[in-house]
Amino acid sequence: MRLDPTSASAIVTLSRHDPNKHYKAASASTTNSSASSIINNVVGSKDANKNSDSKNWQEVISTTLEEESRRHRPNDGLVALLYPAAAQNVALNRPDDANAIAMAETECTRLVWDDDSGSHFLVHPALATPFCITIERNAAWSRTEYTLEHHESPQHLAKLTRDGTGSGWLEVDTAIAAKIESFFIVDVAVAALLLVAAGDERTAHVETFEPPPLPPTLDTASGDGRSSRLGGRSGKKSSKRKMEAFEIDVESQDGGFAKFEQVTKETRRMLPWPLRAAFKVLGGVFKCFVWCLTVIFKALAAVVVGLARCVGVK
Repeated sequence: MRLDPTSASAIVTLSRHDPNKHYKAASASTTNSSASSIINNVVGSKDANKNSDSKNWQEVISTTLEEESRRHRPNDGLVALLYPAAAQNVALNRPDDANAIAMAETECTRLVWDDDSGSHFLVHPALATPFCITIERNAAWSRTEYTLEHHESPQHLAKLTRDGTGSGWLEVDTAIAAKIESFFIVDVAVAALLLVAAGDERTAHVETFEPPPLPPTLDTASGDGRSSRLGGRSGKKSSKRKMEAFEIDVESQDGGFAKFEQVTKETRRMLPWPLRAAFKVLGGVFKCFVWCLTVIFKALAAVVVGLARCVGVK
């Protein structure tokens, strides 16, 4: 898409690449040199179309943006009249054929603005109710989504997603488009989304961030092989040192426990013999109590198991 500004508004031109031809994408250096928006890359960029092979591109829509004053009351709110070039040529080449003119008029859609709802609508003659273009902003992901919705369809016809780094992607559901009685519904849907996104970017002032740096190439990785080996050796040495320190810590902890046991024994020996005898008697009584409890629990468990088996046999 290309927008050529005029004194009043702008001239819109939408071109489609031939799917039977090979598409040559832009080089990585040009796409990653700056954090320009995806809308700026496709709208208002004459140089981008000049660099590509013009033979493989076909102009599908050419229209004019209406003045800003027409979008508001008491006017009709028209933003742009999206008339596919193929349908327009049929109407011009067959002025006496009423069927051809009627078929061409069913392809002409209108992109309008509604002041009450604050949204754009795409009015298509093949549908009784228009499409609604919603704008959803996700501040957490720095993402803006422009969706072409219709209340009769649970799925969306098209969605344009703009990322915080300026890149983005376009999704078109061709299964939904095939159910609409229109040959050029995809062209007008894409044109409407791009026009709304371009206008929203000018008014909303969405901040664009620099994309993350590219990973290092194989040449730099192979050139730094010697340094990586040295780094690996130093890493091994540091890991050995960590293991030795860990073993030393464990040994010191074991020695601390041994010292604690030795100190407790020495304190017991320092006590008079009546207290030592009392401690031994209390320890024996406690062990007997624990043994009795274990015997009782084992007996109860055996009784419960026996009863369960008897019930199961019956």
